[in-house]
Amino acid sequence: ANVDAQDREGQTPLMKAMTYAEIEQVKVLLKHNANLGLKDSKGRTALDLLDFVNPNADPKNVSEIRALVQKVSW
Repeated sequence: ANVDAQDREGQTPLMKAMTYAEIEQVKVLLKHNANLGLKDSKGRTALDLLDFVNPNADPKNVSEIRALVQKVSW
């Protein structure tokens, strides 16, 4: 399966996991080299979508994901 497959709105599994701050899903996707630079149909990256996280998401997960992404980006 393509880890970077985009739906009709251009969103990838990583983008969806970021939107809901699903830390375990984000870890698995990044481990499988999910592309942080892809953009959806509105020009947003997965990291951009973390700024629009679902209000029901755990704020601790958002912080952990940001730290994780910084490690992966370097």
